[in-house]
Amino acid sequence: MTFIPRFLDNSHFGQSLGKIVCVGRNYSEHAKE
Repeated sequence: MTFIPRFLDNSHFGQSLGKIVCVGRNYSEHAKE
């Protein structure tokens, strides 16, 4: 079974697994980093 990252609306993520993109309530906190 291969993990395929997707957005909450089930659309294709389109990024490599090496990248971690924070999508959620604390996005602005992660954007500061």
